[in-house]
Amino acid sequence: MTNTVGANLRVRPKIVLNHDFLKIFRINKIKKTLCELREKTLCTLWFGFLPQRTQGIHKGHKKNPANLVNLAKISVLTIAFVGLSFGAFAQTASYIDASGNTQTASGVTTYTTGGSRTLISGWYMLSGSPSAFSGTLTISGTVHLILADGCNWTINGGGIRVNSGNSLTIYAQSTGSSMGRLTANGSGRSAGIGGDAERSCGTIIINGGTIEATGATASGMGGAGAGIGGGGSLSYYYGGSGGVINIYGGTVKATGGNGANGSRNGGGGSGAGIGGGGGYGGDVGSSGINCYNCD
Repeated sequence: MTNTVGANLRVRPKIVLNHDFLKIFRINKIKKTLCELREKTLCTLWFGFLPQRTQGIHKGHKKNPANLVNLAKISVLTIAFVGLSFGAFAQTASYIDASGNTQTASGVTTYTTGGSRTLISGWYMLSGSPSAFSGTLTISGTVHLILADGCNWTINGGGIRVNSGNSLTIYAQSTGSSMGRLTANGSGRSAGIGGDAERSCGTIIINGGTIEATGATASGMGGAGAGIGGGGSLSYYYGGSGGVINIYGGTVKATGGNGANGSRNGGGGSGAGIGGGGGYGGDVGSSGINCYNCD
């Protein structure tokens, strides 16, 4: 007997799903679900609303007050995200002033990661203990710098640049063993904290913190940088003057860089610990150094 399949009879093919196929299918489905959940969660946390609530903005319905509020949220949170991405954020911070009184500053930009930066006029704080890094903190204008309790920053290969016409005031948050620590080492004949090569120092005020600064060492006929003060000369010139340096508190150790062959005459001069940078044949004095409450 011969079996025939009628023209109107459809035969459904048998599908065999092996274990590997099912496993891949389930994994992909889970991944898709997690991605969708992640997108909704990020939108909720970041913008404060789910994606569909932004449709009015994209369609140009800007008259809706809710949309304007949402736009404001986006702007504020974007600024905050950018700040955190670069290791900086604004906050209120306490500090001890020159008279030993605790004060509070607002709008303080706090850095937790190292790197070369230019600090313009304002309030800043160094926090945490990032790895020692090669770079420069350049002071532009009138800058107030707070060393957070327990912080430990080491800046090699440039130190802190405070050229003439600029001002840096350093504060601590306490006077005990947890006082913040800052180490700055100059390079290229610059001071550890102060002027660049052949540049005079601006105004430096230290109210607290454990500060250690070392000027750059000279070679050839030029001079070395001061620990805190002026930069060394490049050749047959004077080093930069020490500017105005007032120390009201903290623990400060400043070491001038060595001149050529360690000589203070004939070759390049060594930089002062606190004062002027070394010049050809000798050092240059500071225009004003004051240490209050110093031993």
